Amino acid sequence: MYPEYWVLLMAAFIFQIKNVSAPCWMANITLFNEFMGYGNILGASWMMPIQICFFVFIFFFKKYVVKSNAPKYWILFWGMVSLGAGYLRYATGKPIPTAFPLLFLVALLGIEFFIQENGKKQKADSMCCLVIFEAVLIMSTKLSYDNWLYYVVAYNIGIVLFVFMRKREWKSKLLIMLGEIGFPFFLCFDIIFSIMVRFGVCEENQYMSVSACIIHFVLSLAFAVIVTKWVEKPILRYGKALERKMASK
Repeated sequence: MYPEYWVLLMAAFIFQIKNVSAPCWMANITLFNEFMGYGNILGASWMMPIQICFFVFIFFFKKYVVKSNAPKYWILFWGMVSLGAGYLRYATGKPIPTAFPLLFLVALLGIEFFIQENGKKQKADSMCCLVIFEAVLIMSTKLSYDNWLYYVVAYNIGIVLFVFMRKREWKSKLLIMLGEIGFPFFLCFDIIFSIMVRFGVCEENQYMSVSACIIHFVLSLAFAVIVTKWVEKPILRYGKALERKMASK
């Protein structure tokens, strides 16, 4: 994730998409800039530290997570953390990161789904995990956000789409292509928008017209395809080769 993100961050620097200080740029390089008090230069990167922390969590606790009954207990644990974060945010008025444990819960639900899908446990257990998640989602977001209902709807739309498409086994070249370019696609929106503003296609602090939205989407798609082909795939090939080399020792 880091090398590709750094390339996109370099593009943001070249096009000067935001007027930020040198310490802010340095903090963004780590991806943990919000923990240092700095905003995100690439807006969509806010969720990447959570992904990295989850990968580290799985690295150390994998054998305790992928067992048939383990996700249920981890969902309970992170559910309590999420409720605690929500309460602290409500009580202190400070931006305690409620999304951090909530997205851990979503990832754990995915693991639970695949364990159940492979026939290693009953559907009733997975439904129990889903009920726990829904209760935690509603309570923690209600404590944290005024527009909490939007979060509840968004999370559930994502879950329903995932399960529906997984069960239907919908596959197409278009969907596979969109999946392959997804990472640079959602990160590059700020860069493309800044370029469009510079060339007068749209205004910085105004809603874009329908035609500007279409241009934004198409240019972001093209940019993501280029980054995927010339940056992401070579990095992945190198990483897999390195992994095989280390595994052979």
